[in-house]
Amino acid sequence: MSRHDEALQVLLILRRRLLDRMSTTIVERKDSLLNGRSKTNAPLSSDQDLAEMIRSLSEIDHAISGLADISRNGHGVADLAEVALDDQTNGIFGKYVELVRDDRLEEASRELSQVLQMSRDRVITATRFFARCLKADPACVRNLVDLSDAVAGDSDSEAMRIVIKTFGFQAVESRMAIDRLRSRIMTANG
Repeated sequence: MSRHDEALQVLLILRRRLLDRMSTTIVERKDSLLNGRSKTNAPLSSDQDLAEMIRSLSEIDHAISGLADISRNGHGVADLAEVALDDQTNGIFGKYVELVRDDRLEEASRELSQVLQMSRDRVITATRFFARCLKADPACVRNLVDLSDAVAGDSDSEAMRIVIKTFGFQAVESRMAIDRLRSRIMTANG
């Protein structure tokens, strides 16, 4: 992995964490946000913490965009259609990858929610994370092949690493995803 790719992965994780903190803050302060205590037409900017989170998020998004451009241009990335999944992974993640490639992220989130049997709240950010990863490096779809292999081969530490790298999940979400994928693969191999 190049320095640019590694930096991009770090920024994507930071973005995910910031979004989680921002979501928590918004929910905690929903009454003041919804009850119009803001004297301006920008209720989020009236809250110092939220305004700072939004500025930070904007800076991180800008940095991600720049690094994604460098990664795309610096590596001569193959066309998205050239990166294929193996048969087992295609059966699990094929529709999901197709939806992400078509930039149909809402539908992709619903699909991932069904695949991993997780709430849509948990997978929406993961889908955006994966979509950014895919735009930066279309070969990252191979992470899904590696994930299926690691889960099928009982390599929990490797599966955990791949889930975090691919979807930006935290440890608890990663464990849930691995357990559900393992169950799904065992059922399919019956």
